[in-house]
Amino acid sequence: MVLPERVRDAVAPLCRGGYRVYFAGRMVSVLGSSVAPFALAAALADGRHGGMRIAIVLAAEYVLYLVAMPVMGLVADRAADLRAVLVVSQLTAACGQLAEAALILNGVTAVAPLAAAAGTGAVAASLSVVTGARLVPNLLEPGLLQQANGLLRTVQMTLAVLGPATAGVLVAVLDAG
Repeated sequence: MVLPERVRDAVAPLCRGGYRVYFAGRMVSVLGSSVAPFALAAALADGRHGGMRIAIVLAAEYVLYLVAMPVMGLVADRAADLRAVLVVSQLTAACGQLAEAALILNGVTAVAPLAAAAGTGAVAASLSVVTGARLVPNLLEPGLLQQANGLLRTVQMTLAVLGPATAGVLVAVLDAG
């Protein structure tokens, strides 16, 4: 199958192995991050003060993410091996989300453990974002950076829209909460 030239140009960064691996990992991360808040909401919505508990857990997650971002930027600036930092930060963020999912699936609705799991994932995700921003220019030649960033953002935003739908299906299938 022959792709139109415009499409070929847009996806050209995916022909570079290092960027292709980064792109795939980032997309899995974005999908997981867009699904998690909806699963949390489904799990905590029932019961007394459900809305408040959801707000506290999400606030802890987002505040920690924002507060950690500048510090994590310093960590990424000083890192000798950005790839290793990215892998460790992504695995740590995934562990935070998996811990949160395990708590939810086991019926835990207490704010503290859910906020701790969400916060751990958020701090690791902030390191992942700043490390990725520094790593991408090392994976591609300068002429492909614009296409790479455009492709990454387009797919990220698409997954941010599809994530809630995916969450709805998962919540319905798994009957979380």
